[in-house]
Amino acid sequence: MVDRGVGKTEEGLLRHGPLQFTGLKEGTYKVKEIKAPTGYNLLKDPITVTISATYDENTGILESWKVNNANAQGTTVPVITVENNKGVTLPETGGMGTVLFTVFGVAIVALGATWYVKSNRKSRHAA
Repeated sequence: MVDRGVGKTEEGLLRHGPLQFTGLKEGTYKVKEIKAPTGYNLLKDPITVTISATYDENTGILESWKVNNANAQGTTVPVITVENNKGVTLPETGGMGTVLFTVFGVAIVALGATWYVKSNRKSRHAA
């Protein structure tokens, strides 16, 4: 997690239970899972966390704050739940590899058909 205000990166190593960050300024952050727990799949996309705050216009004192639009009540911090999925991650299929095989396959079939038609025309004219 990077604090955009000071450019500081915080990394937390978590085995079980909640991961807690303190002292972050108002803004949008991304939490990226680098390594999934054993038996679980790695999260595909980072989790976006938005911290917003409301200040008193006269005094500038913090009145309230929210995390992902969930109100913080007293010292209770809103919880962002991360759903870890068990199972095997299947490899991606498709992409440029299949496109190239298709193009080459079509080209080979077209060349073979052209050769067949030309060779039949030559044999008919020779007879």
